[in-house]
Amino acid sequence: KAGIRAINLPAGTPPGGVSPASPALEPFWGLLEANNVPMLLHVGGELGFQKSSAWADAPAFRPGRVDSVEIERGIEPFSFAVMHLPASNYLTAMTLGGVFETFPKLRCGLIELGASWFGSFAEGLDMWAGEVFSKRLSPFLKLRPSEYLNRNVRISPFNYFEKIDLHI
Repeated sequence: KAGIRAINLPAGTPPGGVSPASPALEPFWGLLEANNVPMLLHVGGELGFQKSSAWADAPAFRPGRVDSVEIERGIEPFSFAVMHLPASNYLTAMTLGGVFETFPKLRCGLIELGASWFGSFAEGLDMWAGEVFSKRLSPFLKLRPSEYLNRNVRISPFNYFEKIDLHI
């Protein structure tokens, strides 16, 4: 009612300490859906996903020369290459957990987390839900996971250096 247009959630930590698919979050998702407020996962919200920063502790990943005006100093190749993983993890819980089935008008935006990974991600969820765990997930999913992602999720690629024509 106060005019909130979107809400940015950190992708690196579970919301409220529970899975995004937890029944405890149904009032929250319902509130967003009822008020047409999209939830966003944005670059920078991935902190906490990895318990250790040692993954990027290698000479090749040390901060140094900035290769792009879009990429700030301090972001090294390793972290940039895996920054979509927390969003992938978050969306897996929401999609396979039935959040988009329960809240069909809930909107989700993935902002500046790249787009190259999204197609294979959707295909993988379809495989797990359709071929491996179809009986277990059938009470929670009426559509293929890729159909939920197509309906409920929008992504923004990295601007000028991601080859969008390849994805299209």
